[in-house]
Amino acid sequence: MSSTPLPTELSQALDAIRPWLQKFDYTLSLDPDTSSFTDGKLGEYELGSVFEKDIVIRVSPRNIRKAIREYPEAFETFPKEVRFTVFHEVGHALVEQLVDYVDNIEDFLPNIEAKYGEKFFDVFDDENITEEELVEDFARAFGTNTKSVLQECAETCLCYD
Repeated sequence: MSSTPLPTELSQALDAIRPWLQKFDYTLSLDPDTSSFTDGKLGEYELGSVFEKDIVIRVSPRNIRKAIREYPEAFETFPKEVRFTVFHEVGHALVEQLVDYVDNIEDFLPNIEAKYGEKFFDVFDDENITEEELVEDFARAFGTNTKSVLQECAETCLCYD
């Protein structure tokens, strides 16, 4: 069975986020099977994989290139879109983990309130904020000098050192 080498941009995006995920004892795996993707699907997160401590994502470089060709006004360069897609899918994993954390927070509540205040709870209780908005903000901000709300929540609630 031969494997197709990853585009450099995809390898770089995976390498950029892996050290940050290691703070939470997560690994990041890329499942190359995108055969079920429709033309418009750029990536996906495998639901539940975050609970196994191995976040599994799928990214379609072919669909990203096609989207850039068809909608140049909506997309940036291939390297930027690959990076955004990887970070976006990791964001979905973080939301799944944090929602589970909030649902099971009774034992942790005093510590989180003291450490983080109401901001954490406001984000997950705000009906005006969607999961897509959280993960897109995370994907845009990750690796810049600005931390997204999702990144702050993850660093506050999921880091145990």
